[in-house]
Amino acid sequence: MQLADNAHDVLATATLDSPIDDWFDHPAVGPALTAAMTSGLTEQQAPPATVGDTDALRLLSSTAMRQYLGFLPSQLPQGLLEKLMEMSEVPSAQADF
Repeated sequence: MQLADNAHDVLATATLDSPIDDWFDHPAVGPALTAAMTSGLTEQQAPPATVGDTDALRLLSSTAMRQYLGFLPSQLPQGLLEKLMEMSEVPSAQADF
């Protein structure tokens, strides 16, 4: 169950079955996920990765995270994914990554 003062404050809890839009759109999880995905990239690689290919992301927006992980050039650690899922359960003002 998701509780909030109004419908605009309801945030989806991220799971591996959640669409990647839920992950990237989450105010705490999105930036942390983007940072983890771009960590270790060169300056030339990072801007395209952070901006992303909007057409590709639009096509993949409803893809479950567990499927999206298969498209990544390197795997994200399971512990990181679990931490991000925990962060999605905490109100964004309290999230700490």
